[in-house]
Amino acid sequence: MPSSLSSQTISFCTTDSVKLEADIYPAQNPWCVLAHGKAYDKNAWKPLAMDMQQWGWTVLAPNFRGYGLSERGDNASYDQDILASITYARRERANPIVLLGASMGGIAVIAALAETEKPVDAVIWLSPAGGEEYLPLLANKAAHGLLLFSENEAYAAPAREIASHPPFPISTRSWPGSLHAHQLLNDPDSGPEVRTVIQDFLASLYNPMRHA
Repeated sequence: MPSSLSSQTISFCTTDSVKLEADIYPAQNPWCVLAHGKAYDKNAWKPLAMDMQQWGWTVLAPNFRGYGLSERGDNASYDQDILASITYARRERANPIVLLGASMGGIAVIAALAETEKPVDAVIWLSPAGGEEYLPLLANKAAHGLLLFSENEAYAAPAREIASHPPFPISTRSWPGSLHAHQLLNDPDSGPEVRTVIQDFLASLYNPMRHA
């Protein structure tokens, strides 16, 4: 891990020639791609990304097309943005690769998994706002999953559908209330526990102390 942790802004292109802006928080070989929600952008991930970097994970947080300085493209093919992020991480020899999608970003992660031929190591969904129709296509697309949501939030139904019909082994945690996605993560009451659950899940995949 670098002695002085920092981040930088990079860019890369999707297969449909859309140039994306992204923040990268370099650390060790394991990578986590963070997919933001509709009302947010890559900056919403900064506190969690800095935590992950301290945990030894390199973090890639792109702006979806049409957000920030990412080009708009001809359509809202956010799944292509996730696929391009995976390609970039693999080009940098990421191992393992984890995807974390919040709300709309959760849908994009589901759709991208349905399309990819090469599985990722794990997926974390934070209040996915839909994408249930892709579940039959996700078998063996990841080895592990973590599903986090609020019990009474507006998008609890998609989360419950994933929990009821997991396409691969998925651990599920829910919280009382109606906070959705980034709100659940940023809330002073639920946020610390959400972070701890994510940290423990990532540590089960890669423990930097064992690779020091």
